[in-house]
Amino acid sequence: MNIRRRCVAVAVLTGFVLPIHASDQEPLQITSGAVTVVCPLTIGGEFEAKTTALSGTITPMSGGTLKGALTVELVKLQTGISLRDRHLRENYLEVKKGPTYSVAKLENIK
Repeated sequence: MNIRRRCVAVAVLTGFVLPIHASDQEPLQITSGAVTVVCPLTIGGEFEAKTTALSGTITPMSGGTLKGALTVELVKLQTGISLRDRHLRENYLEVKKGPTYSVAKLENIK
């Protein structure tokens, strides 16, 4: 599994909370959120990249599934160190390759 897939999975799963009172078939617009991506280092340890650039619309369905998608803008991830931010975006996430690389999208949520 490459670092792009591993980081994205962690980011989206920690980035939102559904209200308990949401009923089936009622669309929920994500208006704000905080995403934290935990990136493991090959020599041990880890660092976090954070962003509030989370958006999307989801609809709770029966059986605990969600219809819709969540999107995270990977270009806005920040680690607190500008050189590490640049390496993360350009070398690992390759966000300059185009729009499909600059966002992470989570669909078919169960």
